[in-house]
Amino acid sequence: AGQQMRGARASTSHFTWTVRNVKVLDEFNTCGLLGISYPQESYNDATLVIPDSSCVIDSVQQIARSWGWKVEKRPMPYTELPDFCEVLGAGTAVGLVAIRSITRRGLKLRTPLPPHARVSSTSEDLETITYVPDDNQAGGPVVSRLNVELKALQSGKVADRSGWLHEVQAEDTELNCCNEDGAFLPVPVI
Repeated sequence: AGQQMRGARASTSHFTWTVRNVKVLDEFNTCGLLGISYPQESYNDATLVIPDSSCVIDSVQQIARSWGWKVEKRPMPYTELPDFCEVLGAGTAVGLVAIRSITRRGLKLRTPLPPHARVSSTSEDLETITYVPDDNQAGGPVVSRLNVELKALQSGKVADRSGWLHEVQAEDTELNCCNEDGAFLPVPVI
């Protein structure tokens, strides 16, 4: 279930998200959510935190594990967001994108986050957690490395050890939308 978040394009590769009434994060309304933490010295010891949700980002988890990174699937409280080095959105529609910032509105009725270098507030009713500064167009090192790997897989430049790629056959491009008389077949309602 989405968490009443809405996204707005902040640049060519980053999103800014607005959050309301969220205590435990599940997903963004258009994609899955990944929190990334790593020691300041090196992202090679990264940990991916994935909400305990039905929206599982399996491919990114498998890649992370293949690199020796830790993957934790568990509840992700909103209060943990400032502790992540990067936050990513992942899904079929968006691919893999860096989340520039997450803004929570309606603080007058809630407790604001404790002071943190990533957290800023422009009013008593608004707080923003920033992951990608405005002058950074590339995102963090984790999203960059994951995107390079995913694009290399998609283009066949690295071996597909997980069996994700399937060659499209001629019959895959044929649409069967009409019966023998040429009438359109009914579209099932799901």
